[in-house]
Amino acid sequence: MSSVPNENWAIIENMIKKEGIASHHLNSYNEFLDHGIQDIIDEVGGIDVETTGTPYRVSFGKIFIGEPRSVELDGSTSRILPLETRLRDLAYSAPIHLEMTVEENGIARETQKHHIGDIPIMIRSAKCETSKMAEKQMIEKGEDPLDPGGYFIVNGSERIIVGLEDLSPNKIIVEKDKVGGNIVHRSKIYSSIVGYRAKLELTLKADGAIMVKLPSSPVDLPIVTLIRALGIENDREIASLISNQNQVHNLLEITFEKAALDFSDDESKNNEGLLISPNSGSSMFLMKDLDPALYFVIEKMSKNEISAPMIIQTRDGLKAYRLVKLRKKTIAHRANLIDDYDKIRNVALSEKKQE
Repeated sequence: MSSVPNENWAIIENMIKKEGIASHHLNSYNEFLDHGIQDIIDEVGGIDVETTGTPYRVSFGKIFIGEPRSVELDGSTSRILPLETRLRDLAYSAPIHLEMTVEENGIARETQKHHIGDIPIMIRSAKCETSKMAEKQMIEKGEDPLDPGGYFIVNGSERIIVGLEDLSPNKIIVEKDKVGGNIVHRSKIYSSIVGYRAKLELTLKADGAIMVKLPSSPVDLPIVTLIRALGIENDREIASLISNQNQVHNLLEITFEKAALDFSDDESKNNEGLLISPNSGSSMFLMKDLDPALYFVIEKMSKNEISAPMIIQTRDGLKAYRLVKLRKKTIAHRANLIDDYDKIRNVALSEKKQE
């Protein structure tokens, strides 16, 4: 049986030939040198120095990265290639200089450039000497023109940074899970700025509650509670900040059953507020068995309608407010020979046997 070549391998092979097998390492490192280090310096800004005399501030400016070099015992420096660092057990690195300005009482003094350390240089990166050489010149210097690079040389040994798969920062990821037979929707975001990263997660639970998980909180928080803590207390404004769709606004409203569990003082709270008829033991009531005051309210309500607040007196003689939700209403059925012949016949036979 002949095998059909996978076209995807042709694409991968072409990409490797064009970009190189270590291009992701090199591109990431070049980006770090060109912008990443400076972004970190700008984020820090400077340091405040407290002294017994006049306190001052050292402000940080532009970063400068030199060329790879070796420092000899007498303090002299010279340009160096990767091959030499391997042979002499050296590090292939370059010096970093930073502009610093002293400010006293808000007045900037002279700006100076100081050496703050060395940084390893990735082989074949933009700062590597071999990236600027032609193939013939590399061979003359003893370097391998086929070396893909993407690694470092530290004390003569090659070192590489292992790449790990990770979620993209500042991108919202939405997923749907099944927890205990219920569908739960989650949205995650790895919020990232220079020097800091945190995971935030929103969960839409089966009962309609939207909860927020923060790194600094040991428990999940209702999203409305979090927004109120940020200083926004108006319900309409909170809803508009979350979404401009009425469907989402409805999700923010607490369900009657959860409100009964969280806020009701009635005995029915542990049963999601569901009243049980003492006569039948079920949640279905005959209208004639209802309290007269409740009867006239229920009579005018429709399915899933919530009544206006009613003032009642508890068993302890205290006044309380009551809200009632009508889950279901069934119209009473009058028995007749056409629809209920079998039931009437069975009842008649049962009574006959008992005589």
